[in-house]
Amino acid sequence: MFTNGDQYTGYYENGKPHGRGYYNWSNGARYEGLFKNGLREGDGTWVSENGDEYKGHFSADRKNG
Repeated sequence: MFTNGDQYTGYYENGKPHGRGYYNWSNGARYEGLFKNGLREGDGTWVSENGDEYKGHFSADRKNG
């Protein structure tokens, strides 16, 4: 758990999320998928704090596709 209440479960590289993992923000949003150097990168599923869902590709921590 991070000091801001966010939680991450998964692989790390150089102290940052890297590879497959699960990230839960303290506001209720969540992401399951791939990370690279701490950013969402590759295929994943993101659910916003209000329940909107996106399944697809991420690039540099942004939806891409």
